[in-house]
Amino acid sequence: MRFITSLCLLLSVCRAILVPGPTGPYAVALKEQPLTDTSRPDPFDPTGKSKSRRLLVSLYLPVDASRRLCPAVKVPYMTPPVAASYGHQATQVGLPDTLYYPFEMEFCDLEKFSPCGQASNKKNEYPLVIFDPGFGESRLIYGAMARSLASHGYVVVTVDHPFDAPAVRTDDIIFIINQLTNSTITNPLLADFPGTINTSHLAIWGHSFGGCTAASVLHADNRVLGGLDLDCMLINPVLSTGISKPFIPRRPQGPQHRGSVMK
Repeated sequence: MRFITSLCLLLSVCRAILVPGPTGPYAVALKEQPLTDTSRPDPFDPTGKSKSRRLLVSLYLPVDASRRLCPAVKVPYMTPPVAASYGHQATQVGLPDTLYYPFEMEFCDLEKFSPCGQASNKKNEYPLVIFDPGFGESRLIYGAMARSLASHGYVVVTVDHPFDAPAVRTDDIIFIINQLTNSTITNPLLADFPGTINTSHLAIWGHSFGGCTAASVLHADNRVLGGLDLDCMLINPVLSTGISKPFIPRRPQGPQHRGSVMK
């Protein structure tokens, strides 16, 4: 009997492991939005049939719940296909392929927080931060980090690059920025969000090759005010021309790179 009880407890833990909550004072809501760039075909679609470049983004939205508690909703940390992909990687270091399936994250449920799908208070403005993942990585693996930053009062947008390739990343991000400044996209998407995105206060950060993308977008788009590179060696044209805006490369730079990041 004790064995069965212990086994049931173990299975219950494995079915749901809640990721620790965010560190900031704000509750965080989550939205996902597909975006289609009809001006660009997808050059890396292996089928060759895609006439438009399609992207998927997640929006982590800070919610001021100081006056009213936000109802919570739990969601899987990853979708089953993404969890299966990372699970396959886990087996290569001796971990089970089901490693990521049990994890869940808790978010503010805007459907219950904003009755009738309309937020009553849109006065709060939040700066926008775009996060770009490492090459070939899913945006979902960075979910806890994005949620944590959002809890400090930032709208955080994470990005997936289908058929990932360096040649399309900068254009992908610039297109996403265009969409986030387009009210025909944001008004219905954020109708129940008690706040607005302040796109005039926009920064970008990325991990690994996403850090290179962050530098490239900062170099190419005047709307982006600053950036952060987590562990990527900078490449041209940024390496040769430098960046005149605030940019933090979080990687030891060799003598050949010193002085060439910011000018």
